[in-house]
Amino acid sequence: MTDTTEVPAVEKPKRKVVAVKGYVIPEKDELSRHATPDAEALSFTFPDTGDEYLIALGDIGAGCVKAATFHGLAQKLGDSYAGKSGDEAVEAFETVLERLKADDWVRMGEGPGTRPSMVADAIKAAIEKGGETVDEERYARIMEKVKGPEARKAALATPAFAAEYERIKSERAAEKYAKAAAKAAEGPTDLGDY
Repeated sequence: MTDTTEVPAVEKPKRKVVAVKGYVIPEKDELSRHATPDAEALSFTFPDTGDEYLIALGDIGAGCVKAATFHGLAQKLGDSYAGKSGDEAVEAFETVLERLKADDWVRMGEGPGTRPSMVADAIKAAIEKGGETVDEERYARIMEKVKGPEARKAALATPAFAAEYERIKSERAAEKYAKAAAKAAEGPTDLGDY
């Protein structure tokens, strides 16, 4: 005999909200849940008391702003490789770091995206294939042009640049494969139950 008694679902107790926090973005009617380069302040509201705090960077001591910046960078860069390992983790980390250095804020859910230097290298290679030279000054101008994700996307819409970009990606993938194959050759030969 089978027991068909239904067990009522147990609701998880809702976590009490101690404070509502968000970022004040100009020309937005509500707080943003995510920091952006145009944020003007950080807002904390305590629902139980109604106390509200708006904190701008100028309100905080310079040393603490520096410490908070490093704390935020550690979090941002750490998030870049979450759930990844090995070369994939390093690639995601380097891509986000490069974008941050280019003043290109990586938005939530966007992922690391294309690396500015890879796009610039692809443009340089395509230009050089066409018989022109790309000196350091011209390369710096190219890097400046591909700072933002939309600029990189637009550049890669040019077939010659896209082809060189894919070549560079393939070469890097081949290097990763060679590295992994060398590690595998050093590892165990008995692969067990697989």
